Amino acid sequence: GIEYERHARYVEARTILLQGLTVAPFDGGLHLALGVTYRDLGQIDLAREQFRVAGSSGDPQYAALAKVFFDRLPAPSKNAPR
Repeated sequence: GIEYERHARYVEARTILLQGLTVAPFDGGLHLALGVTYRDLGQIDLAREQFRVAGSSGDPQYAALAKVFFDRLPAPSKNAPR
C-alpha cells in the first residue's frame, strides 16, 4: 500500500491497506498510512478517523505521527458531524 501511495496510486493504496487491516486491524502503521491515503484522496473525514485510530494504537511512534498528520488537516466544517 505504501508503494502505491508513493507513486500517487491512491485508490490502489486504499484497497491494499484496507485488505491489510482485515488481517491486522490494530496495526497503527496501517491506519496511519490509510489516513494519509484518504487525505490525498480528499476524503478528510475518513483521514481524520484513521489518524484517531492510529493515535490510539498503543505504538508511541505512530501515535506521535498521527497527531502531526491530524493537526495538519483542515478544520472540520461547522456542519460536519464530529
